[in-house]
Amino acid sequence: MQGLEESLSEDQEMDEETAGSFCGSCDSPIETMEESRPDSNESLKEQLQQAEAEITSLNEQTRLLKENLQKLEEQIERLCKENEDLKSRRFCLENMTDDDSISFYTGFPNMAAFQATLAFLNSGTHGENLRYWRSSESNVQKTHYDEDNQNKESKRRRSRTLKPEEEFILAMCRLRQGFHGQHLAFLFGVSQATVSRVFISWINFMYLRFGTINIWPTRDEINKTMPEDFKAKFPKTRVIFDCTELKCQMPSSLLLNSRLLSSFKNHTIVKGLVGIAPSEAITFLSQLYSGSIFDREIVERSGILDLPFDDGDCVMANKGFTIEDLLPLCLTEYSAISWSL
Repeated sequence: MQGLEESLSEDQEMDEETAGSFCGSCDSPIETMEESRPDSNESLKEQLQQAEAEITSLNEQTRLLKENLQKLEEQIERLCKENEDLKSRRFCLENMTDDDSISFYTGFPNMAAFQATLAFLNSGTHGENLRYWRSSESNVQKTHYDEDNQNKESKRRRSRTLKPEEEFILAMCRLRQGFHGQHLAFLFGVSQATVSRVFISWINFMYLRFGTINIWPTRDEINKTMPEDFKAKFPKTRVIFDCTELKCQMPSSLLLNSRLLSSFKNHTIVKGLVGIAPSEAITFLSQLYSGSIFDREIVERSGILDLPFDDGDCVMANKGFTIEDLLPLCLTEYSAISWSL
């Protein structure tokens, strides 16, 4: 019995030790988690503080960007107003709103006449139909100046500083008002060399395009437009001859200078024949010849006598025109100042 009790007592002691060791092993993870929680909280607090700092920084950047955006919008609005103000002061077609301005600068009676002339010339959207003076670009076809080929498009040229309508205004201002090249360069914001190149190019272009228009009127048209006083005295007059002279710059060539020099004007000039209808309309324009040439020779070389005339038509000219023998022999002299054709 005593041995049995000792054995039970030993087993009980072993169970208590085992239970104690088990409980000890169960308390260790809980103590570790409780010890690690403060470190985790500190890390989260630091991350939260960093996030708040970043949000504060972003909010500040957003505020600055909004201020800059507002300043830029105000600046854009101010620049737009200045741009509109400068546009209203700019020398351009858009600011020529009344017919008086068009007439003063270009000679056209109104904007409709200006636009109709520009449309007839058909320089192209980008000036591709013009052969610019001293330009390596020569893509304009010769057939462009034929009436049947006006709608054909040529190869597009490089973009230019001025639009075709602005170049046309520049050329017309030079013709109408005689503005100096430096003044035109200031008005259009280009160089003086560009002004010269544009002006010469448009003069050549207009000469070729306007040269396709038949301005020689029929006998019926002459009769309809002839003034009554003129009709009472010279009813058969078809055209009035007159030679006009234009001064030109003295050339460096002595030979050319001698040909251009007019002994009567004592200056270098070029001469051309003008045909005028009794209604004062221009019906013929010849090429320009050297100033030393005689009026008779201009009439003979100009080709005006080859134009269609009706039987009984008469031409009128100054007494200095000795052209009786140039007229057809079948017709007789009309008067002292006019000759029959």
